[in-house]
Amino acid sequence: LLVLPALFPESEEDSKGIFVLDYIATVLPFANVKVFTIQLYGRQKGIFKENFGGIEVHRLIVSDKKPSNLPQKLLLYIKWFKASVGYAKNICEGVDLIHVHNSTLYGNLAFELNKKFNIPYVITEHSGPFSKISGNIINRIFAKRAWKKCSALLAVSEDLKLQIREAGMNPPEIIVTYNPVNTNLFVPLQEMVSSKIII
Repeated sequence: LLVLPALFPESEEDSKGIFVLDYIATVLPFANVKVFTIQLYGRQKGIFKENFGGIEVHRLIVSDKKPSNLPQKLLLYIKWFKASVGYAKNICEGVDLIHVHNSTLYGNLAFELNKKFNIPYVITEHSGPFSKISGNIINRIFAKRAWKKCSALLAVSEDLKLQIREAGMNPPEIIVTYNPVNTNLFVPLQEMVSSKIII
């Protein structure tokens, strides 16, 4: 399984994208997992391969400079896309499925990898409200393109599924999977408690 997360922690102490680790933990008993995360810019550009808590992680940082204006940012996104597809050939061998955590940018990367390597992909959509995607013409176009070849569109809630359906974007079948929960940290109560307070 190759995971393409829009967010992924940079260190064990980093909480950015930490929810992806819970997704990975749910499939680790059934699959070998690789992560390919791509940043537009960071402290040092380049390709970095590491072991992150027992997971093979490939990090691609496209630039060591933050773009200062919109044209620079657009050019950097084009470079991001080309570099991502170019490097992916190094990690796609033996991959049976790609799991994407974003319909737009990473969804289109999976779309290209599907064309190039014939690897099926599923997309988990987390964006809420979904109008962040459906209300932006570029995001809307990219999401619809990514959905064309995805094997399944997974939503993290019934409400998000409804928002996607009501956006009028003709999505594929949507399966609600919810977000995984680490039950070593969060243990359900033995009996239901009626309260408006989250314990």
